[in-house]
Amino acid sequence: MVLLFCTLFCFILIGWGYFFTRLLNCNLSVGLLNASSFSGLVMFYSFLGVVPQLASMILLGCGALLFTLYLRYLLKNSQHKQFILTTLAYLILCGLCFSIAYGLKFRSIDDYSYWGTISKYLFVFHALPDNANYINPSFLTYIPGMASFHYLLYTLAHQYSQLLGYFAQGLILISAMMVFFEPKTLARSIVRLSLWLILFTLAYGTIFARMEVDAYVAAYLLAITWLIYKKEHPVSIVLPILFLSIIKEIGLAFSLLSLVLLALVESHNRKILLHCLGILIAVLLTKFLWKFHVNSYDFHSFSQGISLKTAAAALNPFNSDYHQVQQLYVKEILFASFDYLIKIPYLFLYLFIAGLWHRSLKSEGIDKVRLNRTMIVFTLFAVLYLLMLYCLQAIVFAVGHENKEILGFHRYFNMLFLPWLCLLIFAVVDAAKLAVWDSLSKPASLMVVVVAVALLVGGKIERVRKFYQPHQLYELQALIEAQVKQINNNNWSICVINPPEPAYQVTMPLSFFFMPNRILYPIDNKELANCELKLEWAKDDKLVVLTH
Repeated sequence: MVLLFCTLFCFILIGWGYFFTRLLNCNLSVGLLNASSFSGLVMFYSFLGVVPQLASMILLGCGALLFTLYLRYLLKNSQHKQFILTTLAYLILCGLCFSIAYGLKFRSIDDYSYWGTISKYLFVFHALPDNANYINPSFLTYIPGMASFHYLLYTLAHQYSQLLGYFAQGLILISAMMVFFEPKTLARSIVRLSLWLILFTLAYGTIFARMEVDAYVAAYLLAITWLIYKKEHPVSIVLPILFLSIIKEIGLAFSLLSLVLLALVESHNRKILLHCLGILIAVLLTKFLWKFHVNSYDFHSFSQGISLKTAAAALNPFNSDYHQVQQLYVKEILFASFDYLIKIPYLFLYLFIAGLWHRSLKSEGIDKVRLNRTMIVFTLFAVLYLLMLYCLQAIVFAVGHENKEILGFHRYFNMLFLPWLCLLIFAVVDAAKLAVWDSLSKPASLMVVVVAVALLVGGKIERVRKFYQPHQLYELQALIEAQVKQINNNNWSICVINPPEPAYQVTMPLSFFFMPNRILYPIDNKELANCELKLEWAKDDKLVVLTH
């Protein structure tokens, strides 16, 4: 049944994709990117406007109607082979996403602390959080753009499940992938998509089964900048740029990067510059609306310690308090690993980008002016972004004091570095008019496809065995569910007593599992007296579950 709902959801998005091909006069691949962006944006705004159920029903109903019109269009126009090929490619990728996500469980505490929990919260309560009962208050400033999109599939299926969340998330990724699919050059498109999968899998692991959104930020930034490089009409990237700004907080900076790039490569076109100004206003207005929501509930970001004063102190090379983090950070920039598998140091890839960029200038098929401006924008933003990440490490993560190593650099930096690397590679490959890329019977093309398939299969096998399971979480969930059946009250709560440290390893997953029922920790005597279920760890770490 879940497969049926996932298939129907794909059809609905295809219907919206067809609508945008007509509205924007673009191909179906770009239409699908706009369909996902539009759906996510509408749902995000509907949560701010407290009408998510109505908005979701309208989106789903209209999408279904548009899909029937699309089928009618295909039946009446048998010559439209390109539409059919694009649709088949999209559905094949969706099937691949479903098969990889099927049966998997959350992989990290981040899934339980925010990304997975907010996704479930929106469906359970049909509203944005207004308190910290289920999610740490510092995380409530995170913008839930992806979770808003998930809500559509949950509404269609009338249920929540981790599989549905993974699949909905995967559709966002696939919509960004599809801009690299051109039905006119089918073999080359398959090679290009395979290369895309290889690079993203190396950088982020099993990308079709992640609730963390870093890889999705990178995918959207790559899709947008690629369309800019390929001279797609600016109207076709308005919605993707807006949606990028609500995938994650840093998405705002990458939306600005996209606008700067568009303005720079089209600086001679006054009309496009006005488009850029309009998009900028829309992006900032969206940010303002979210900021207003956050401030109205007095939520505070974990990064509020960053200010001009603290940043200046951290960046001061003569400030001995920050010498250790400065040394660690420079070392990380140069020698940290880009990927999980081969462990390629960033220094090697910096040299690779410089060499490939220099070589591309000698190629006849490349728009040198456009590529040069694109590379310059990425280089300048990389410098600014690295400074931002340094402030995060030095001030918020207290590296050199509370922490003795740089935290999550690879994950954060690849949001910008991966699109930068991919765009240059794809630009060079796209310009190379070599027959080797135009036939899957050629050894090089076949090898790229085989490696992509091998990485996807290997990633699936690894993820089946790798999931977040401290203190036998899933056994604990089953034990509690058995006890809950004895309680004649749907509005029950659980008091957690003396959990193993750190306590969040238990309390956050339990809050996710049993939402909307409360998991109370720490607790006072009044809460303890009113709990229907008590979960207590004795001194010997033996677990006791008691029913009130």
